[in-house]
Amino acid sequence: MFESIIKLSFFFLVIGFMLADGIAQGQSTLDTKGRIRVRAREHFERINIQTDEDLIPYSGFTNTINLWWEVPFSYQVGFAGSPLLAKLYTKDPPVGFSDAITLIHLGIEAKFFPLPKGLPIFLRLGFYDTTLDTRSETDKLKGSSELFGAGWEFNFSGIGVAPEMAWRYGILEQSVRFQGTAPAIGVHFYKLL
Repeated sequence: MFESIIKLSFFFLVIGFMLADGIAQGQSTLDTKGRIRVRAREHFERINIQTDEDLIPYSGFTNTINLWWEVPFSYQVGFAGSPLLAKLYTKDPPVGFSDAITLIHLGIEAKFFPLPKGLPIFLRLGFYDTTLDTRSETDKLKGSSELFGAGWEFNFSGIGVAPEMAWRYGILEQSVRFQGTAPAIGVHFYKLL
């Protein structure tokens, strides 16, 4: 409980900084350019799951869907869910794990562009309730996870292409922890969606 309060406090602190930055630059951060949007990105995740006895590497393609308030190339904040229909795979899993797992993240994310408008470098922070479905006798383990990402978004006539590198860390029940990387690509149709 205390850990969740700290995460939410940090998240709202980041949002406060984004709003203060927009006000300091003389911009209305909730102006007519901002809208609720649905966005998606594809990842290739590589994670290591640490149990008391084993370190199990998994990898595979996953995705994230966002529903959030967006001011293009300024900031976005809202809900995130991952994956839609994806599994991570390993060879020779230990007892209690299968060769295919699903690591589900539901939470909140913020993406913001901290540099002047000419430099479209962005940072992403995320906090999630996480469920690991081992598809075996261990069944489902619940916990929480965090994500930190950094990337560059290119604007091609209203289409944003955003390569990104993210790092994920989580703590689950039964003293299970995981950490990993998730290079991703997002394609955003700003003029259409």
